[in-house]
Amino acid sequence: MGWWELNADTLARSRFVVSPLAETFACLKLLHAGDAAHPGEQEWLRAHLPVYRAYLAAEPVTAQLVRAGLGRQWIADFLTPAPRDGESFGDGVARVRATSPDAARAHLRTALAGPLPAGLVRDDLPERAAVLLEWVWEATVRPSWERRRRVLEADVVARTAQVSRGGWASVLDTLRPGRTRWLGENRLQVNPHEYPPREISGAELVLVPVTVQRAGWVAWEDGVRYAAVYPCAGALAHPVERSVPTALGALLGPARATVLVLLASPMSTTQLTAVTGQGLGSVGRHLKVLRDAGLVERRRAGRSVLYGRTAAGDALAAAQPRPEGRPAPVAGADPWPWPGDGPCRGTSIRLMTNVLTVDIDALAGGPANLAQYAGQPVLIVNVASKCGLTPQYTGLEKLQERYAAKGFTVLGVPCNQFLGQEPGSAEEIAEFCSATYGVTFPLTEKVEVNGDGRHPLYERLVGFADAEGHSGDIRWNFEKFLIGRDGTVVARFSPQTEPESAEVVAAIEAQLA
Repeated sequence: MGWWELNADTLARSRFVVSPLAETFACLKLLHAGDAAHPGEQEWLRAHLPVYRAYLAAEPVTAQLVRAGLGRQWIADFLTPAPRDGESFGDGVARVRATSPDAARAHLRTALAGPLPAGLVRDDLPERAAVLLEWVWEATVRPSWERRRRVLEADVVARTAQVSRGGWASVLDTLRPGRTRWLGENRLQVNPHEYPPREISGAELVLVPVTVQRAGWVAWEDGVRYAAVYPCAGALAHPVERSVPTALGALLGPARATVLVLLASPMSTTQLTAVTGQGLGSVGRHLKVLRDAGLVERRRAGRSVLYGRTAAGDALAAAQPRPEGRPAPVAGADPWPWPGDGPCRGTSIRLMTNVLTVDIDALAGGPANLAQYAGQPVLIVNVASKCGLTPQYTGLEKLQERYAAKGFTVLGVPCNQFLGQEPGSAEEIAEFCSATYGVTFPLTEKVEVNGDGRHPLYERLVGFADAEGHSGDIRWNFEKFLIGRDGTVVARFSPQTEPESAEVVAAIEAQLA
């Protein structure tokens, strides 16, 4: 078996890291294998496998690189750099691209356990690998990254709770059953293969979840960082693939219906909060209503309380609307159009409430005086310092620099509701933003954006729907609202939408025109 030796200090400092590059490589492995572990993966493969195979058919050298690099027992090391905390996909793939040609060829020879094919004796292998990973990210991962990240963070929440209940050994034994195991005497088994042990005491140990159920590997930067990548808990692998029926959403409300649908598998309130992006208070209220209605029950599992659907809840979630014809119009009446009819299809109703009349304090204390922005576009963003999306501060500051002279501003609203990712004081937040990202745009006081304590500013914002039809609770850090010159919301963008994306820039420039 392959095992690592580590001291108590290394184990005590170990932590979980969510990595977009690791998730992307896991999806590449799934595409390469073409073998799904569950219906959610099968549906994903049906959507993406034909395009992936067409891509490789047009790039025969890259296809050969994939076959060589994804060996049966060993992956070429340069394809899987050890994930770093808070690293963006772009920064991660840049490390792949920066690999020397000699190192890439050596890693491929190790993966093949033999000489390189003639077609791979070339210097552009790191560039080809980086381009392939960028394609997998853009085509198959980035569109669903927000959902994937929530699933991964929910797994981290569950594993962290497991550490508090049963210690690190209980977690390590269940990362990849049969492969990872705490052996005792400072030894961690990382795979079943007969490889020489590694001494990693004093280095950084990170545990990295991915949503692909048969994925898992180890990676390292010798003496600095060691990573064990593992598939997240099966019950959390694709929870949002369980779509909410339209009729159920209309009956219960979209947020409460989402909770009911997700409870096909038992989950805790903390897991539901991480997966849905709803506030803990909101999830608690939904669960109470569902329990009172006999749709959900709760049971204790050790120190955890898990919620699951009752038979009545299963029946309601599985019910299909009965097709009905349209009622005949009343003679002489001018009926409202049915959903989907005419030019109204796919549009959202614009909220005509002026949001800039709300009182909110500035980060440094005292009123922020939102009225000072009357007559100019404002991009309002709930921000956090310890989130995987925190690098979006860079793009937000670039928008500020580009358009401030034209009468535009970004307004950052710190919030600590999503896994405690904005824990600092006002002074610490200001120092972090200035020193790390050179932020010059204004920041407000730290507030709540969901639940009973939702700030009045967000009470006025959340009713507006984005281009995908989402309205209601803020889903995660860095959700964006563009306020027009008249003080009303004109656009909403998901957390994963980059500040400098074409749709955000176009919306801002339309308001400045």
